[in-house]
Amino acid sequence: MVRWPIIIKLIKSMAKFNFESILLQS
Repeated sequence: MVRWPIIIKLIKSMAKFNFESILLQS
């Protein structure tokens, strides 16, 4: 079985990190 909750949590944390890094660069 695929652990979707863990994958979704990982993707959300990565997206949040990318979003914050983009804000810092601007």
